[in-house]
Amino acid sequence: MPSVLKRFSIVPSGAGMGGLVLAVSLQKYSPSTQVDIYESTNELAEVGVGISMFPRVWEIFRDLELEDSLLEVTGTTREAPRECSRIL
Repeated sequence: MPSVLKRFSIVPSGAGMGGLVLAVSLQKYSPSTQVDIYESTNELAEVGVGISMFPRVWEIFRDLELEDSLLEVTGTTREAPRECSRIL
């Protein structure tokens, strides 16, 4: 009898930074994993707060090929000092 591989399923709770980065990471590094994100709001929108990130977080975004999109959306430039936190 041939073995049947079951597709692994992940359900991040919320479409915040953590849930979305997890979904993108799994899509890139484990494409056979199904990811369904559940969010309680009807619409994703800015909530008026800033997000400070340490340099390592930005390196992860770069590894996930998200840097260009984030720079465009936030109006941040690559010339910002790498040794301090980036603010989105």
